[in-house]
Amino acid sequence: MTRKHSIRGFTLIELMVVIAITGILIALLLPAVQKVRESARTAQCRNNMRQIAIALHNYHDRFNILPPGSQVADLRTSTVTKSFGWLIPVMPDLELRTIYDQFDFSIDCQSDAHRHLTQKRIPVFECVSDPNASSRVTWNETPYSGVWGATNYLGVSGNNGMQFTAYQGECDDFAKTDGDFKTHAGMFFGNSAIRFADVSDGTSQTLCFGERGVVQQWGKWGGPGIVFRCPLGLSDVVLPGVLGADNGGLRPVQNSVSDRLHWFSYHSDSANFAFVDGSVRAFAYSLDRTVLRDMSTRQGGEVIE
Repeated sequence: MTRKHSIRGFTLIELMVVIAITGILIALLLPAVQKVRESARTAQCRNNMRQIAIALHNYHDRFNILPPGSQVADLRTSTVTKSFGWLIPVMPDLELRTIYDQFDFSIDCQSDAHRHLTQKRIPVFECVSDPNASSRVTWNETPYSGVWGATNYLGVSGNNGMQFTAYQGECDDFAKTDGDFKTHAGMFFGNSAIRFADVSDGTSQTLCFGERGVVQQWGKWGGPGIVFRCPLGLSDVVLPGVLGADNGGLRPVQNSVSDRLHWFSYHSDSANFAFVDGSVRAFAYSLDRTVLRDMSTRQGGEVIE
């Protein structure tokens, strides 16, 4: 007589069927769980951006102006090279006054005297979908070598253009004659002083800041860049809407050094942008470059449909 093997009332065949069905159910459930988790991460990212947008509005209510994209002194008249990016002035409105009050605004933000502050992780400055944001930024060259706190949110400086320059004054002169390269046509750039009243294109049609993955060694919230170029702070605190005919813009991560010069995220197929009116919208990578370029200027007169 053949004896059936059983485990607590189950035959071996029945047990194998149960295991197979369980495996199938787990395989079907896992993508759904991952989708729910990413949906939650995306919602958190957008919430961060809304908080920052509200903080900018509060700042504007007090001073009738937005903070500069990066405060930069002219080396012909000052020994301070670069200083505070636009995220630091709004810290008090993000419940970060304890950190804000420890800065010495008479010296460079990137000074070693501030390193105990600028190496901090600030959750509201990070997208939780970005695996690099939590590890912060590591710079390998003096004088800024070491670890820095990261940000995924960069101010929109204009619709195009990058120009290497030795002095802030030269950057300003370039902006006056740059033709189609509107390095100072956006909301944030070196020593910018933009008011909401300056946004003739409409606050609901003009980009304020956007999302870009942290790229080693770029994306320090506590310092606007290490090299001189218009728009000053490029790759750390500001970024043009597009950059040349083939570079920049909104496209998926390339895993190359070019990633520091275009908008992207670690969400599935889009990146988030905050408009001047405080709204936050996601744009797919298929967004027309012309539309992104037009939304990046405050007074371009473009009709965006």
